[in-house]
Amino acid sequence: MKVIGQLLVNEDEAGYDSSVVIASSRISKMTSGDSTADVEVIYQDLGVMDTTPSFQSNRRAETVNFHLTKIGGAWKIDGLRQPPHISKAWALSMLRKELASTLGTGKQDPGFNKMIEEISRE
Repeated sequence: MKVIGQLLVNEDEAGYDSSVVIASSRISKMTSGDSTADVEVIYQDLGVMDTTPSFQSNRRAETVNFHLTKIGGAWKIDGLRQPPHISKAWALSMLRKELASTLGTGKQDPGFNKMIEEISRE
């Protein structure tokens, strides 16, 4: 999340307890001026994973408009109020890493295995 903070006009972006798992994304439209721009991104969502841990399948196309402002020669996202959108591969990688870190500790949450199975099927 430190990386995204550098891209935001308002660095106090809210923390999120869930992430949208996506199959893909693409830029649909872009308009720009001297100091502002708008970028429309279309995500192919697979569902939402949260910290309980659980995954809710919800395949759909989602369009998000990003408003950009040029500050000090760099483009920054202005007014982003979207939960993180993460790739399926990254989500599975992080879940497997979390699961591996709990092996042998007696603290393994079966929810992680279930999420890995559910996201893998998407």
